[in-house]
Parts: sequence; structure tokens; C-alpha cells
Amino acid sequence: MKLSMIAGILALTINQAHAQDFVPANTPAAGLEVVTQAAAEPYQQAAIETYVSAEDKLREYLNSKGWVEGWDGAKKRLIQIRSESFDTADPRYDDSFIAKRGVFSTSAVMGAKADIVEFMRTEMSASDQLTAPGTDVHEQLGKQFAAAQRKFEVQRATVSKLLSQVDKAEAEMLSGITWDDRGKALLDAAIKKLDDSFDSGEIAANKQAKFQKAKAKYQAATAELERIEKAAQAVKGQVKLTTQSRVELLAHAPLMGATVIAQAESWDEEEEQYEVASLVVWSEKLEASARSLMSNDYTATKPKKGVTIQEWVAKQDLATMTGSRQMVDKNGQRWFIGSAASYYAGSSSAKRSAKGMADSFAKKEAVMAVYSDVATHKEAVQASSTRNGGLGAKDNTQVAQSFAENTRQSIENRQVSGLSKITAKSVIHPISGQPIYVAVYAVSPNAARQALAMEQSSFNSAIQADSAQLIQKGIKAGYDQARIEGQNDSSKVNQGMAQAQASLTPAQAQAEAQSSLKQPIIKDTKEGKSQVIINGTDIDDESF
Repeated sequence: MKLSMIAGILALTINQAHAQDFVPANTPAAGLEVVTQAAAEPYQQAAIETYVSAEDKLREYLNSKGWVEGWDGAKKRLIQIRSESFDTADPRYDDSFIAKRGVFSTSAVMGAKADIVEFMRTEMSASDQLTAPGTDVHEQLGKQFAAAQRKFEVQRATVSKLLSQVDKAEAEMLSGITWDDRGKALLDAAIKKLDDSFDSGEIAANKQAKFQKAKAKYQAATAELERIEKAAQAVKGQVKLTTQSRVELLAHAPLMGATVIAQAESWDEEEEQYEVASLVVWSEKLEASARSLMSNDYTATKPKKGVTIQEWVAKQDLATMTGSRQMVDKNGQRWFIGSAASYYAGSSSAKRSAKGMADSFAKKEAVMAVYSDVATHKEAVQASSTRNGGLGAKDNTQVAQSFAENTRQSIENRQVSGLSKITAKSVIHPISGQPIYVAVYAVSPNAARQALAMEQSSFNSAIQADSAQLIQKGIKAGYDQARIEGQNDSSKVNQGMAQAQASLTPAQAQAEAQSSLKQPIIKDTKEGKSQVIINGTDIDDESF
């Protein structure tokens, strides 16, 4: 087991609020009380001195809860653990570490969701193929080569026996030779020496016929061995056997309610690898809550004693929380929660951008937990090739393999209501020591209903305001029209002409004319005091 300088794992982020969701309806009240109490308490990470990978740590957690990975028919749920890792020499000095952490965390969750979708239905193609191209020519040549070698050995023995009459020491050298360059050179030298010995009369003439016969057979065996070697060299390296195995998997389904219930992270200092792992669950209850939210059909579940969404989030370790979560509050509302983190340092504009990134991806995580279309396409290929290694040599077999994957989760043009920010905070990531900004958003069926009611009220108010504005426009138009009509009133012109004529009549007529044109006098009711006016509303904290 490796010892890590960072002593263990980045805090295992456990959503304890999920525990009650897995308790059967007939669980004794005392046991349920313990579970709900645990749900209200934050997870405390124990000190770890021995390195454990994030994936192994999640499996330890899974076993400690008595849960099983894969399909649980009794509980009607499916749990999957997936991990992803990336290379980093030291997270403390990796400028893009937080972004990588987010990317690979998403990949781990997406992989677990792909496993869930594959469980529903998988379109599979698979094949195993072995190809042996005809007769093994090399093996046949090997048999011929062995026969020629035996002929070579027989003639070598004959030549050695004859040579012993001339030079016993050299004859003994021939006893251990084989068919190779040294052996051929020694045997050629021995034959030449025997030729010279017969010519000089050192060997009796009656043995010359036997020598010439052995010599001819030796030369024939040598020629045969050289021919076989040349033929074997021509087929050396040729393919004797090939195999190929291929598996292709294709799955696609809408997935509702699949969410993370635990997450772990680890950094292996020796391997310089950082791993993120997620434990993702789908259950009938989670799907029902997600369907309720999507269809605006409020459905409550078992309430959790004394826990609100705000209290639950306040007890979480935001520095180690990323991705989706879910919890049930004290009113029986199931909340789908999304969190995301961004590197938070630098200029004010950089920090503003970090907040925007965290907010956007937190919203995405919450909504993806409610609903997403998941599609995955995987292809694994393994092939081997066996080739001739040469005369007397072992075959050479090489194996190659390839794995390709294309997995995608997405939502397109979905109407989302009731999604709101629960909290946002600047914290320090515990392993890297880097500052991060964490945003948490959540949505529930009841929040969605209230959001839609708020939207309806807003539009009703807007319609009323628009109607009032239209009336005001009509009033203003009426004023303008009356003014225009007044400006074009010919009776006023005649009235003016009458006044002018009256000014030229006797004083009595002029007085009567002026009397008929008098206007009412409006009295000034202002008092001589300083005044101030204010437009306000009597409102208190309970009003909003």
C-alpha cells in the first residue's frame, strides 16, 4: 500500500440525507429516527494515513452502508460507481487543476449514468474471429531441414572416422560440430585434408572410394540444407495465425432522477495522478420526484425531521462538493441540488467570470439530475498476430487492443422553473490549497409550482398594467383630439369678430358684450408655509 505525502483522500463528500430514501416503509420508528438524525449531521472525514484511491474509498463507504453496487431488486434501485483520473505533478501548482477536477468529475458521473442506461437496454454487436492462412509451409520446411541435418550428421561421422587415420586431434574436433558456419568450415577443412592425404598416399587406396562416396553425400546434404535455409528465410515472419475480438455497445434513453449520493477525490503523489469518483443512484422514488417536478404534479415524500434545504446545505463541506445531490426536507420536499466550483483569484473581472461559470454549471448539474438524455457508444477491439520466428525458433505473437467511447448527456430547450441559488461561497480546496468559488442551486417540485404561480401572477400583473397603459394612452389621445378640435372651432372665430364689433358700439352695448364673456375666477388656496411630499408604502419584513 502506498504512502502519500498528502495523507489520504480529499474529504469524501457524502450526502447523508439520502439514507432515509433507502429505508423501507415498514422500518421501525426508532431505526428511522437514527437515520434521519444522521441525515441532519454533516459527514466527518476521518484522518487517513494510508493512501486509498477515490474509487476504493467509495466502495468502502458503500459496504459500510450495506448497499450493493448494481441492481437491487428489493429496493428498486441501481447504484453505479465510476472514476476518472488525470495526470498532475502537484495540484498545488497546476493552474488548470480546478477546471480539470470539474471536467473529470462530470465524466465520472456521465459514465455512471451510461451504465444505468445500458442496464435498461443495450444494442450489442460482438464477434470473435480466428484466421490460419493455409498450410504451415514453415513447419514443412522444418521437417525437411531436420532430415537433411541427419544426412549431414551421418557424413560428418564418416569423414571424422577417415580423418582419425591422419589427424586424431582434428578428427575429435569434428565430433561435436553442428550445422552452422563454424561446423561447415571445419568439415570443409577436414575434407580438403583427406583429399591431400589420398593424393600423397597417406591413406590406403581401398578406402578412397568410401571417402569419395561420403564426400558426395556430404556435398548433397550441404546443398539441401542451404536450399531449405533459403526457403525458410523467405517465409520467415509470415503470418501463421490471426485473431480478432470485437464488442460494440450502443445505448440511449431519457434518464430522470439519477443523482450523486457520494463523491471522493484522491491524489497519488507517487504516480502523480488525481482521481475523482462518484457514486450515482437511480431509484423509482427518485424518478417519481423528477417526473413530478417536470410535470408540475406535486408529490410529497417522507419528511425529514427538522431539516430545510438551507440547513442541509449549510452543513455541507462546499470545498469538496461538486456535481449533483438530492435531499428531502422536513416538509417532504425532494430537492435536486447542483454545485460547481471555479478557480477564484486574480482581477475583479476574473472573479466575476469565475462566479458566472460556477453559477451556470451549478444550474446545469441540478437540472441534469432531474432529467437528461443519455447516449453512449462504446467499441472494444482486441487483435493478435502470430508470425514465423525462423528455423528452430519460437513463434512471435503480438497483441494490440483499442477502446473507443462516445458518451453524451444533454437537455435541449427544456423549460425549467423553481431553480434558485441556495448559497455561494469562496473557500479553499483542501488538497490543492487553491481558492475556489462554489455555487449551489436547487429545485423541487413545490418550488417549480410556486415559480409557475409567480410567473402567472407576474404576467397577470403585466396584463393589467398594459391595460391601464392603454387606457391612459386613450385618455391622452382624447386630450390631444379635443385640443385639435378646439383649435379648428370656427365658432370661436365668430365670437372674436363679435367682440371686435362690440368695441365700436355705444358704451352700454360694449358693457353688455363684455359681461357675457367673463370667465370664472379660481381662488388661490395655498397657505404661506414650507411643505414636502413623499411617495412611500407602509411595509415590513413580513411583506416580502
